Amino acid sequence: MEYKIEIDKEGNVTIDAIGFKGPICLNKIKNLIDTLGITVELKKKPEFEVEEKVVLKEKNKLQNYIGK
Repeated sequence: MEYKIEIDKEGNVTIDAIGFKGPICLNKIKNLIDTLGITVELKKKPEFEVEEKVVLKEKNKLQNYIGK
């Protein structure tokens, strides 16, 4: 697992979990934040919403298939 952490001149921190997308990426970053014991405001990248919709769509397909 790899994290990309950037700190700008104003002290703003950006963290990205490399190799993960959507909710899994968010969970990895939340775990890192908890481990570090820091408080941050989480902002999702625009592509997060797309990935989350794909995951939900696939989950619904699977539930429909199992239910038959």
